[in-house]
Amino acid sequence: MTRGELARLLDHSVLKPEATEKEIIAGADVVRQWAIGFYCVPPSWVSLAAKALDGCGAQVVSVIGFPLGYDRSSVKARAAAVAVEDGAAEIDMVLNIGRLKGGRHQGVADEIRQVVEAVPGIPVKVIIEACLLTNDEKLAACLLVRESGAAFVKTSTGFGPGGARSS
Repeated sequence: MTRGELARLLDHSVLKPEATEKEIIAGADVVRQWAIGFYCVPPSWVSLAAKALDGCGAQVVSVIGFPLGYDRSSVKARAAAVAVEDGAAEIDMVLNIGRLKGGRHQGVADEIRQVVEAVPGIPVKVIIEACLLTNDEKLAACLLVRESGAAFVKTSTGFGPGGARSS
């Protein structure tokens, strides 16, 4: 694999809550410079990021329910649809961790499904915040993601107390 082929598979992100317009543009410049495939930004910056990347082949990704995951399901679904309207080509949604840990698996699956159905044809990736889950909960989360039609699992928002690790 060449450096260029690898770069097209990577996400670059600017997700800190205090990110300014200037920082979003600077992040887009990094994506252009290195020919990175994806640029992940908060929903409020999707339009700006899409304009900044126009013509370079990189795709904008937006986070939904970020970073805590406890927005209402209908809010996550609508936020995903708006992000796509604004130019997002992929969605990274944060799983409702408390609902999963409380054994409300059907509610977790329903929520993922609502987001997937709100953006037909758009890959939805589900962030499970693995550092907060037991191994059994990680397995349950992965199975729920698969059965709900999302594209794949991501392990961490980067805002939790640690990255992916075994329990």
